[in-house]
Amino acid sequence: MNEINKDTWKTEGELKQDFIQLFAMGKEETFEDGMESRFSERLIFMLEYYGPIALSILKDVIFFHENTNVEVAAEALIWLSEADDFLCSRENRLKILHAAIFTDSSRIRDAAIIGIAAMDSPDSIEHVVLGILWESIPELKEDMMQVFVQLEKTRIKRWGTGMEKTVALYSEVWRKISNG
Repeated sequence: MNEINKDTWKTEGELKQDFIQLFAMGKEETFEDGMESRFSERLIFMLEYYGPIALSILKDVIFFHENTNVEVAAEALIWLSEADDFLCSRENRLKILHAAIFTDSSRIRDAAIIGIAAMDSPDSIEHVVLGILWESIPELKEDMMQVFVQLEKTRIKRWGTGMEKTVALYSEVWRKISNG
């Protein structure tokens, strides 16, 4: 992978190849919860340096590239919450995490919930609720419930109680969980 310097700007194709190489190199790493790695440092650098185009390519590599390793993709989703908001907008990073809640891979869904929890955005509540309703693995469903509660607490701190909406959401979630 070529090093990026201030005088170099890569084309979209070159940047996609860099992401593919980064993910291939990530297969050789052992990831530890909460610990930076060469992969995570490089990922954040590329996202912050290239901004929206890098975010778009990252999404494609995670969801559509046939050789993407699930563990590396999960690590990328977890670290997505750490990118700077200036170029990699919070909204666009959340969209990727929201989409990941509904993938076939339980590892990817788990990583998405970790990333959403780290971003602590009440804008994710509806996606997390849908994830809870859709999730079939009890442990992952419980993790999603914990994130739901965290996001609700954040929403209440920021915007006041809004108890009608909160009570309706809790009631619907608990009804669906207890029925199936």
